[in-house]
Amino acid sequence: MIRRQITNTLLFIFLLANIGNSQNIKDEDLEYQYIQLPQTDIRNLVKNYNVKLVPLFEANNKKLMAEYEIEVQKAKKEFENKTNTMPQQQVLADAQFEKEIAQYDKDLKEAEDKYAKEMAEYNKKSIGSKILEKELLGQNNKPSKQLPNKPYRKIVTEPYLKTVTLPVLHTSYDYPAVCNTYLRLYGFEQNSEKAIDITVTLSGFENTKPTVITTQQNEMRVSNGQSSSYPVNYYSTEFSYRHPMSLLIKMPDGKIFQNISPPEFNNYTVYKSPGSKVQSNTSNEMFIKTAEEKCIQSNLAKINDLMNNMYGFKPMPRKAILYYVKNKDQEYTDLWEAFNDAKMGLKFISQDETMANEKLAKAIEKWKAAFLQADLTNKNARIDEDVAKAIGYNLLEVYFATKNTTEGFSIIESMNKMDLSKKEIRRKEEFELLYLELKKRK
Repeated sequence: MIRRQITNTLLFIFLLANIGNSQNIKDEDLEYQYIQLPQTDIRNLVKNYNVKLVPLFEANNKKLMAEYEIEVQKAKKEFENKTNTMPQQQVLADAQFEKEIAQYDKDLKEAEDKYAKEMAEYNKKSIGSKILEKELLGQNNKPSKQLPNKPYRKIVTEPYLKTVTLPVLHTSYDYPAVCNTYLRLYGFEQNSEKAIDITVTLSGFENTKPTVITTQQNEMRVSNGQSSSYPVNYYSTEFSYRHPMSLLIKMPDGKIFQNISPPEFNNYTVYKSPGSKVQSNTSNEMFIKTAEEKCIQSNLAKINDLMNNMYGFKPMPRKAILYYVKNKDQEYTDLWEAFNDAKMGLKFISQDETMANEKLAKAIEKWKAAFLQADLTNKNARIDEDVAKAIGYNLLEVYFATKNTTEGFSIIESMNKMDLSKKEIRRKEEFELLYLELKKRK
């Protein structure tokens, strides 16, 4: 009985030792930049690049402004002419008034004389005749005085300068500054001499008319300890927008390499402001301006990615995981040193490739030697299956960073023979996709 207890105790200690060995594997998150290879390497043809923006809408802007200036000058000239002729117009108006007054006096006298004459004739009639005409015949032949309208003196009013509405123009930019900010072909010098010529054509920002959208939401309130829901209207401004662009890439001899109009730039994007219980006081112009700036930045970033994906050597951010084994009793000094060399090498690979490759080569040498020592069936081995997996993932990371697809696929084949969990299989498959893409670019 005692012997069985001792045996069970030793077995428990043995299992703890094995579990403890796997728990010594640690990982550390690492962010670094690697250089993405282009789909086509043209560095043997050109070393420089020249990029420019061609805004098609600027010609229409100039046309609208020219028409605006013509209307402004026309309004000014009309105002000056009216101002200059105003005294003469008043003289003519006064002369016309005097003429009309003279005629009025004459017409007034004639009307008075006519009325007096008619009244004299009317008064000659007998009372009976007047009653007969009015009561029986329904006629009232008593004369009425018809006086002419008295003319008034016209005052020539002060002229006003006609307001000419400023046309709605497409936003203009500092195009060289925009190029320097958003468009860069990595791996090449920005110089116009014997350069690959990159032209980005801007068709102009477009948007639909903003409208106020009302949506209703139920909210809760508590009264006298009782909760109840009630409807609340929320208001937001909504419109659609787009900014079509195209990319033209030519070699120094004029040969066209690419002429692309990304179709997604022709699709409208919906802008919707945050909902508010009260209608916003923000002008529609402000909403449109916000959407326009966001759109041009986003589209130029996509074009920059597009041209670098084809021909550039662009630094790309990557989140990596490096593994190490807790160096108890100095048993894993080689793996710890490799971990530190790899960490430094990856951090500097986009800044000092020579130094980084030296560090990564040292790490690879130590990890590869340890990987070859792996005993996948012995839990007590220094490089057991769990440690071998960790080393394998480390090698996959540095082989990817150094673009060594041959060794990378070799490690993947070795890991295919290991007992991987679902999570480990997914991570290995992610590396497979990275290596397949890298192989297409080499």
